[in-house]
Amino acid sequence: MNTRVLRAGSAGGMTGGAVMAAFSMITLWLAGSGFWTPLNLIAHTFWRSAPLDGRFSGAALVIGLAVHLTMAMLFGALIAAAAVRIPGARSLVIAAGILFTVVLWAVMQYGIWRAVDATAARDFTPWVFAVAHLLFGMMAASWAAIAIPDADPPPRHALPRQPAGPRNWFALSWPRIGASQPVIPSSPAAAGGRQMIMLASRAQSGPVRDQPGCAAAPPALSDG
Repeated sequence: MNTRVLRAGSAGGMTGGAVMAAFSMITLWLAGSGFWTPLNLIAHTFWRSAPLDGRFSGAALVIGLAVHLTMAMLFGALIAAAAVRIPGARSLVIAAGILFTVVLWAVMQYGIWRAVDATAARDFTPWVFAVAHLLFGMMAASWAAIAIPDADPPPRHALPRQPAGPRNWFALSWPRIGASQPVIPSSPAAAGGRQMIMLASRAQSGPVRDQPGCAAAPPALSDG
């Protein structure tokens, strides 16, 4: 996990943790349990003198916020690390983050938290805790999907070479339209044969004029 992933995961976890805490506190306040109840229940897990209701306690506020945001940053970094390794669309990263927090809520609500502090785990309304985890997973995974860019493509020389397929002999033998054809040099014998044919045809039609590389024809002798 590099620094970029850790920074993005921590920021996303803190953002998701803030949304999670705000939703829990407002919802439990509207339900009549008290505005400070979520942070008091978290603080009670580590400090048994924290109130279990909605009363305000400065020490419980500090302890509850510290524990909650630390755990949120940790799980946000885990979601960001998973986002780097998940190939595919960024929507899959968000879906995976939400699924992860659903499992995390079940483990925390009915497993770890109940084993450490059964009273605090029981007093936190389960559906509020579940929806708060969903919001956290959506926010943390969305932040990771946006903040972490895709890996740069490998350089051209680093790409694996494609295996050579079967040769298309028809394409190799058939000349392409507009393509220049190579000039095949003729042998001296062939060139001489063509020159003799030209001389013979011209001898039948008239006197042979000087040709490059050929001797001139002798003049005709007259009688007397």
